[in-house]
Amino acid sequence: MNIYYQGNPGSYMHSASIAIEPYLWEKPSEIVWKTIFKDVWEQITLGNIWVLAIENSYMWSIHPNLYGFLKHDCKIIGEYYGKVDHCLCSLEDHTSKIKIVYSQTPALEQCYKYIQEFNIETRECSDTALSAKIAAQSEEPWVAGICSELAAKIYWLNILDTCIQDQKNNTTRFAIITL
Repeated sequence: MNIYYQGNPGSYMHSASIAIEPYLWEKPSEIVWKTIFKDVWEQITLGNIWVLAIENSYMWSIHPNLYGFLKHDCKIIGEYYGKVDHCLCSLEDHTSKIKIVYSQTPALEQCYKYIQEFNIETRECSDTALSAKIAAQSEEPWVAGICSELAAKIYWLNILDTCIQDQKNNTTRFAIITL
């Protein structure tokens, strides 16, 4: 049995996959990441688990995953509510030096006030953990990512600020799915 999720290592779906692992009927062989939601849905096979975000308290329904239920005959066997605490992370050592921040569109929107306060240029990417990876691989230290603390640690970035989202009680509801 494998667990599949969307996003790079360190994404919120990765965190949810780690959190549910102790409650499964058997230990998974692997926790496998896929770049886009569609790629996760294509891994539907007997005996595997999918952990997919279906709703966020700030951004509401996550439509690509809700549409997946219309195309696939699967079952939700559980749910997990994960707290969303966005961090600003970078190779840089001070927030005032940040010029560009990457993240997925919902995370950028969830941190709108913070981004405006520091007048940071935004760039979109497919997931929050990818933004950390981009910041870590950038040749420019003033590039940052908005991501989880886990992603910042995985990619060896400085955490410049925590809990930067506009709504402090931001949570995502994840569906635990199998055939």
